[in-house]
Amino acid sequence: MSGTLQNGSFYGGVRSRGGVSGLTLAETTYEPGFVVPPHEHVHPFFCLTLRGSFAEWFESRSWTATPATVFYHPAGAEHGEQFGNDGGRLFNIQFSGEWLARFASVGLHPPQRQVHATGSTLARIATALLDEYRTRDTASDLVSDDLALALLAEVVGPSTEWDGPKERHRPGWLKRAEAVLQDRAGKPMDIASIAAEVDVHPVYLARVFRHHFGCSPGERLRRIRIQRACRLLADSKEPLSSIAYTTGYADQSHFTRHFKRAMGVTPGRYRQLVS
Repeated sequence: MSGTLQNGSFYGGVRSRGGVSGLTLAETTYEPGFVVPPHEHVHPFFCLTLRGSFAEWFESRSWTATPATVFYHPAGAEHGEQFGNDGGRLFNIQFSGEWLARFASVGLHPPQRQVHATGSTLARIATALLDEYRTRDTASDLVSDDLALALLAEVVGPSTEWDGPKERHRPGWLKRAEAVLQDRAGKPMDIASIAAEVDVHPVYLARVFRHHFGCSPGERLRRIRIQRACRLLADSKEPLSSIAYTTGYADQSHFTRHFKRAMGVTPGRYRQLVS
């Protein structure tokens, strides 16, 4: 008889676990030869294989996962695994009922089939989400939301509802979406709420935004925050901790790390350069 796992419950060891924007994210580890008994999950989920390999049984079929393999299981799908001689490590991405309900209201429903692929677009998106999980800040809700939505849209496949027309010029609603980011740059937000405000599908918003701006809404939010920080560093004598708070960062260390990644120097050094 299979067991049923709630979000946040795992077989094997839990290296780290956290939540962001209605998602449960965790890294789990498995000893060589570890056997995961038949079980199912309450909600659909993705896993990215980070290290090692395992054989999985799903609906009387078996397949093998290796590093950079991403697999998706629908809710209630029974499966089990056995890890190889090197054990393994996985990055788990689990959707809450609240997260799924947000997007069900606009017609995005998780598929009822299993999907697995190695070295694919899914792996790139899942790896970016892992990086976000490890280095999260106050923009992580929006960035993680966008990446999780991209994962789900990838396995759902094309849809006329959210692919929309190929627009050569920036649509008017895109300017309104960026205005939302500008106006609320220091506050938490998610893709669904932005899309609702400009009256487009969340997947369509994310795709058109990236096409015209060359980045996701979450990445654009970070750039807006860095631009504001640059102005404050140049035009004010506010302490770095105050600028970090004003621009939406949880603390000065997060601010410094993201500022240096974006500008190539620390905030303190930038202030010296522009003074």
